[in-house]
Amino acid sequence: MNPLSPVLPPLRSSGRSLRIASSASLVAVVAARPLAVAAPSAFTPVAAAQTAVSQEGTQGTSQPAAVSQGSFSWGIKQSFRNYLTGPIAGGHWTLDGVGFSGTSNGEDGSFDFTVDPSSAAVQGDDADLPLQGSVNLVGHGGLINVTLSNMVLQVRGGQAQLIADGRYLAADADAVVSMAGGPPAFTASPVATFALDETLSQAGGAEGTATLAGDGWIHENLNQALLGNYGEGKNDGDRFSLNLSTVPAAGTNTVDDSVTVARSAGQPEGTAAAATTEAATATAPAAQTQAQAQTQSQPSADTTTCGQVTSASAGWGIKQSFRSYLNGPIAMGGWDLDGVGFSGEPRGSGQFDFTGDPASAQLSGQDADIPLAGSVHMNGHFGALDITLSNMSVKVRGTQAQFIADYRSSTVSSFSPGAAVTGADTGSQVAIAEFTLDQPIAATDSGTINLSGPGYITAEGNTAFGGNYGEGNNEADPLNVTLQTDGGECGTTATTGLGELAAASPATGGTSGAAGTGTGAAASGSGTPDLALTAGAASTAGAAGTADTTCDAQDDTANRVVDARMGWGVRESFRSYISGSIANGGWTTGGETVYSDGAFVFSGNEGTVSVEDDQVTDGVLSFAGSVNFTGHDGVLDTTVANPEIRLSGSAGTLVADVTSNDTDGNPHDYGRIEVGSLSVSQAGVSEGILDGTASVTLTQDGSSAMGSFYEAGSQMDPLTFRAALADGCDGDADGLGDMPEDEDGVPEGAQNDDGDGEVTIRDTSDGEDNDADDENALVSFVTTPSSAIPSAIALIAVAVAAWFGVRLRRSGE
Repeated sequence: MNPLSPVLPPLRSSGRSLRIASSASLVAVVAARPLAVAAPSAFTPVAAAQTAVSQEGTQGTSQPAAVSQGSFSWGIKQSFRNYLTGPIAGGHWTLDGVGFSGTSNGEDGSFDFTVDPSSAAVQGDDADLPLQGSVNLVGHGGLINVTLSNMVLQVRGGQAQLIADGRYLAADADAVVSMAGGPPAFTASPVATFALDETLSQAGGAEGTATLAGDGWIHENLNQALLGNYGEGKNDGDRFSLNLSTVPAAGTNTVDDSVTVARSAGQPEGTAAAATTEAATATAPAAQTQAQAQTQSQPSADTTTCGQVTSASAGWGIKQSFRSYLNGPIAMGGWDLDGVGFSGEPRGSGQFDFTGDPASAQLSGQDADIPLAGSVHMNGHFGALDITLSNMSVKVRGTQAQFIADYRSSTVSSFSPGAAVTGADTGSQVAIAEFTLDQPIAATDSGTINLSGPGYITAEGNTAFGGNYGEGNNEADPLNVTLQTDGGECGTTATTGLGELAAASPATGGTSGAAGTGTGAAASGSGTPDLALTAGAASTAGAAGTADTTCDAQDDTANRVVDARMGWGVRESFRSYISGSIANGGWTTGGETVYSDGAFVFSGNEGTVSVEDDQVTDGVLSFAGSVNFTGHDGVLDTTVANPEIRLSGSAGTLVADVTSNDTDGNPHDYGRIEVGSLSVSQAGVSEGILDGTASVTLTQDGSSAMGSFYEAGSQMDPLTFRAALADGCDGDADGLGDMPEDEDGVPEGAQNDDGDGEVTIRDTSDGEDNDADDENALVSFVTTPSSAIPSAIALIAVAVAAWFGVRLRRSGE
């Protein structure tokens, strides 16, 4: 059914005025909203020649075989099916003569096509296989509307392509005409390309039955039909399977030897099995081929002193807090795994389970290189946060190990008007994380080697995960590695080894503009605000006068506190996150609390301090006031109030009243808890003034109260504190003077400008901002649904004009 048919009026006219009006309407609409108009030839294999691979047919003089039956199964792309049928797109598909097996959003889902044996042609390793039926994909109330028909799977050696006629809805003249009943937007053009694991002859086609499988990629033609959301880097599709049966009788259909097999954007070179066909191997002597194979399988280092690896596996959860965030109600995301498993709880104790390739693993002394199969694709914020790890491996050098991967990372700031989305950060074979193992590789009687240890996210890993895992929050989940060998003296140091690990360092800060970092320095400060009194001097700030400098704290007594200040920024990355465009929030202070130079300054006049030789031995400083953090439209809501510093020598605790929402938005009153443990670096008293600093380590209670944004043991911002003591003074002790000037909560520039009403997409992969060119229609609709309304109106208007044009041409014939 044509989705535009309800808006196309059944009007007739032969008048010239109406002909002019309809033409003017089309021109007006095109002028009002520039359209990406492309001629049909832009979608043909000829136009794809720049990215296509021309491959000679391998059928040669082979007689065509008759096909008795065949089936082709392909799920397009699991994450696309999950999105299309999910609550955002609210879509579905309609199948005509095509089946579907498995679950719509699962790894096992696939569209099942039947080969038309009467039209199929098979010659040697080549085949043209027409597929019966059609597929219609619909989502977002019809804004996604794609129909593929007249499909043919063309196999050429180790490569294949799926060609089809395509109709779809988009701001494209050919697309609009196709939806209005005109010719397809593209005809007999590639919509997907494939790399076969084996050729037809290698899979047993010569015996009459062949089962083929391989990797698939979404071609640019289909990507355009899907609103451009599956371009290079995101167009890796599901694997396919092909079952084909031939009969001894000669076939009457021949393979089209003029076909050029296209290559999709980002499809790796050398993925085709054609390089290993009989025709290719026949050109090299058998002995030479065998020698080359042995050379390729041999590791570069001497591994003769250690048994060959028979199996390998690794387990790593990346970072629990990241998984919890990704799967929580804020990011509303998850992951798609290809050849990788997961065990445990997605938001709790769990890990990704990687399988090593024993044939490619290298083991030498206490060194190991272990390639890992598969890839991990993580997504959130309705697909705008998109991270893929591929070509993964673990490298072990003694007690050090690294997790190596290629990554592609698109990170989102938010879906709020005016928010920025940055993307296309990439890295090739970089250390995502580094670990310290509990032991090096050592010989075992059983042949089993188990390695494990804690680690940290590297600077490159921090970029890959959106820039939110810098200093103090870069702890990684532990790595676990298991190797099974067939014996030998593993762990000896007499071997060559495998070379040094690449230099890597812990992530130290957020990436400007990336997810979770907000505006970076805009929300930062020194973290050591002026508490209105210089240590050792009793003069007050402002016009409060001069204090009595004969005031000395007394030993062996509890010196009374008459005025005190505490400066604490909670955590710089947390403030940046709150004030940035992911949380799109801020903070408000209550009571006498102010925000100054990267810290919240609380005041109080209660407590006692014991001193010995001008050093604090123990004490309690109590403060009033509060700070309330909000974000994510109220899902995040945390209040820290009435803090208290409890000192005991060089240790201490930070206590406060805390109320907070969990990541599901449910409020909790945690009461008065120990938020952090203190390590006091300075706590001296001079002329009756206590001046102190301390580092703060988050407790388990503090972690829970902060919504598990940071794990227990994370380093928070340091504390500074000062107090005027009364005992030992000649007369009344003066206070600390005026409070620092309040910087009005959120620093200027940290909040989003909500005035422009649309999301800006920026691709920074080339180091430039392409604000004008990188608007993604699908993300734009999801983030700002109203942005699709002008486009829809324009499309309908163009469709009406095209309909008039078709009708008028017919009436004039």
